Amino acid sequence: NIFDTEKILNRPIMVSVTDKSGVAGIAHWLNAHAKELTHGWVEPISKRHPGVRHIYDWVMEQYAQGRTTAISPAEMMAQAKRHIPEVFESDFAKIIETIREKADLIAREITESPELNPMDPNEMEMHLRNVIREEPFLQFMAIANTDGERISQVYAQRGEKSQFRQLRKENFANRKWFSSVMANNQPYISQVFNSSYTDELIISTGYPIFDRHKNMIGVINIDFKFEQLFKLLNHLPQEILARENQRLPGNDNLAAEPSRDKRRNRNVAKNEP
Repeated sequence: NIFDTEKILNRPIMVSVTDKSGVAGIAHWLNAHAKELTHGWVEPISKRHPGVRHIYDWVMEQYAQGRTTAISPAEMMAQAKRHIPEVFESDFAKIIETIREKADLIAREITESPELNPMDPNEMEMHLRNVIREEPFLQFMAIANTDGERISQVYAQRGEKSQFRQLRKENFANRKWFSSVMANNQPYISQVFNSSYTDELIISTGYPIFDRHKNMIGVINIDFKFEQLFKLLNHLPQEILARENQRLPGNDNLAAEPSRDKRRNRNVAKNEP
């Protein structure tokens, strides 16, 4: 092949698995899919890995029983999850959790800015406007008072704001990000799910806003674009990470499931923002 297909298409050539593939061919298939799934975050899988041999034996058994078609990607993935779960299940779950933690750090930076002051609407709106313009990984932001009534503009990326037009008149009291914060007085961070407005994978968060007397006066909703945030993963300012690592004992109590999700798989749900 005279063309660098992986460079041109930004993805490797995916080969089919048959009885002629051998353990090397199966290892190649596994590595190509593991690289795509985890964006290169895993070590290459050796053809000597016991899981590769188990998958090879399963493939050969299929053809010994008279099969003539190639093994489908879905069948291969099922075998990979069964025999090499440390790569095809655990690592992706770890990646998602890491991204959720980064979303928490960024949301706290936005929320704790002295410019986010509902008592000064002009300064607050300018702050939110600047943040959404500067950060492409943000999908949506809005602030509600403790009754769920919106007290800020609706902020979204250029070209996407019209998709959230109906939220301009909505009371947010029944939204999970709002009700969870009000009930627990703690931040809320969703799992990854498909936005019903843009159909993009997002993480939705809610954070309480306090006045100088530590009374809650509002809740901010910040939705993150999962893919965009993934690209940012290794580029957070070190001072943010250092400060948060010193201050926070952990995020175990922050996460909550979306209230009306429909799981597409173990990690991805579909829900409202």
